[in-house]
Amino acid sequence: MPVTAIQRMPFLDVTTLAPNLLRKASELFDQMRDQDLLPACMATDDPVRKKLDRRVLRDVLELDWSTIEAPLDLLRRKWCAEPSVRAGKPVAARGARSP
Repeated sequence: MPVTAIQRMPFLDVTTLAPNLLRKASELFDQMRDQDLLPACMATDDPVRKKLDRRVLRDVLELDWSTIEAPLDLLRRKWCAEPSVRAGKPVAARGARSP
């Protein structure tokens, strides 16, 4: 995907969330704020990031998790394979933490 495609990418505008969904999101982030995320290049192996994604998409945005789980996994793998995300580092072994 070329960088110019970013302008056409959909994104979540949280200012459009209904007050009850915004409250859910705030509560979720409060619950998870002390949990450590692995570096972005390790998103495919990060259980905390996966939990956060699942809870935001399922519990806050009320999406059907069964229809988005596989596409989200593919997106994570493609994103983590991007040299700009890896910052030139080799892809880490599954389950390994970066310093």
